[in-house]
Amino acid sequence: MHCSHTSETNVLLFGLLPDEFDIICDELSTSPQLSACPTFIPVCLIDMVNEIIEHDLESGRIRTHNIMLELGMGKSGSEGVYVDCSLHHCDFVPITRALTGLTANLAKCELACEAHTLLLDQMDKQHEKWLNDLDDEQRRRISKHASTLQKRSNNLREWMQAMKPRTKYLTQRSQAYVSTVYSLMAQKDNALNMQTAEASLNLSRASFRDSASMIAIAEDSKQVALATSKDSSSMFIISALTLIFLPPTFTAVCRHSLALHSCSSLMA
Repeated sequence: MHCSHTSETNVLLFGLLPDEFDIICDELSTSPQLSACPTFIPVCLIDMVNEIIEHDLESGRIRTHNIMLELGMGKSGSEGVYVDCSLHHCDFVPITRALTGLTANLAKCELACEAHTLLLDQMDKQHEKWLNDLDDEQRRRISKHASTLQKRSNNLREWMQAMKPRTKYLTQRSQAYVSTVYSLMAQKDNALNMQTAEASLNLSRASFRDSASMIAIAEDSKQVALATSKDSSSMFIISALTLIFLPPTFTAVCRHSLALHSCSSLMA
């Protein structure tokens, strides 16, 4: 809150880290003339935000490059060919997780650039209004410092304008890698399905060969059964003939034995 009568600005800050709070204190100590300007502290905060966005974009670029290498899409500097990447040994879970985090962080950076650009526009209006409310003596005394602050605000706006294309580029690049990951996952699933189908085909062929062997064994068993049936028929015929011819033969033999026994008794 800025008080035009006392030229004092009261600031209530939340969520600053100790290092960031030290930066604000250094800004106030090195530019005491600007402490009366109501937009000085917000400009300092936006400057820190720009540095954070710049760091996040550089980190996103490195992460995007690493994901490209993990997907096997990087070019070898010596041979100029794509690095081979086996789909069966590529773990897509950490890659997908990294892409999700990268996309979310880039969206945050894009939102920060848009929001803080609008905030700078509002601050410029507030800065101009503050200068118009000053009398001629105050305006003359602070005009140099106010001009320095306005240049800093313009530089921050240009900095954000320069970061917007980088943010969109990295976002589109990460989205392209998401599509690539989905495509590779589909290719991997198709390869596994083809392997499964080939294994099923080999199993069917083996089952067919086993079925043919079982048919051959059944045919052999049928031939053995037919031969056994023929042997049984022959044995039945032999048994029938034996039953027919055995009683007369046995009777004749018995009568001849009795006659011989009677003759032997008479001679005795």
